[in-house]
Amino acid sequence: MKKLLIIAIALFSFNASAQDLDLNYERYLIAGKTQAPMIIKDYLNPAMVGLMNTTSSGWYSTAKTHKRFGFDITVNLIGAMVPDSDLNFDISKYDEILIDGKVPTSTTEVATIMGERGGSQNISSSIYSPVNSAISPNGVGISPLFTPSAMLQVGFGIGWGTEIKARFVPKLGDRGFEAGLWGVAIQHSVDQYIPVVKRLPLKISVLAGYTKMNGTWTFNEDDNDWKGSGQHTNFNVQNYTFQLLASTNIPIINAYGGLGYSKSTASYDMKGEYIIDDHNGHVTTMNDPAKSDWDESGISATIGARLSLAFFKIYADWTFKQYNTATVGISFSFR
Repeated sequence: MKKLLIIAIALFSFNASAQDLDLNYERYLIAGKTQAPMIIKDYLNPAMVGLMNTTSSGWYSTAKTHKRFGFDITVNLIGAMVPDSDLNFDISKYDEILIDGKVPTSTTEVATIMGERGGSQNISSSIYSPVNSAISPNGVGISPLFTPSAMLQVGFGIGWGTEIKARFVPKLGDRGFEAGLWGVAIQHSVDQYIPVVKRLPLKISVLAGYTKMNGTWTFNEDDNDWKGSGQHTNFNVQNYTFQLLASTNIPIINAYGGLGYSKSTASYDMKGEYIIDDHNGHVTTMNDPAKSDWDESGISATIGARLSLAFFKIYADWTFKQYNTATVGISFSFR
């Protein structure tokens, strides 16, 4: 389980063998204090937006709530699909960046964190002119293109048609990256108040949930273009979701779905000292040089199916939202 979770969050760390992938986005600090934060935000954007979408998913596979003292233990694997439009961004809109030592005269696209490997540009700056100009970082180059997440989740029935849920990923780390998440939710049956629905093989409920993810990526000195100290980036993602759920209530195979609203925020905060040296006698020290935020909200719709094999449940669903999201999971469920 631990290894599975490490693999799933490795892409968020932008550290899936970072030396091979060349994801050293601190190079964009050559754009200076004003434009570097915006360029780094463009580069990280699909990973952060993807995580805002995955953290709102996977809360349910049925609208039926547990009876009192009933429970489930669930493992979710979630992937937010990255659209082609977010695989690259136009770096020529930033006038501090030079391509091959010149101001670009047309649109020049470079990879975001979720873009392709290769296709890097030789970048320098109108502020600094390093002897060895930087190379724009690559993307992870995976296919299909999605931002993954994995989590352990439990649900517990407290009676009155009400179930409380919790999700958790312990602090895990590898090669300078560490991240974890937690979340809580409550699900309440409403079909119990509707006599006509109580006679049908149909369950209806409402759910409200909150998820928070924190991560820290410490730059490897061997891969870093800039000398300094305390160089790392903090990442934070949080989500609120409110859902109206419905599912069939028949043996073995059931369909389920949800319609709701989610609000997510995310941020990165680049910390530490970075010494930008052009090796021509011009040295600038930047402290805590870049920070940015995301704020997204909207309506989502989910459709899915669940297979019940005694106490074990296997399910999969698809959620339509900003980044369409797929969830698969397996659960041990009692009562």
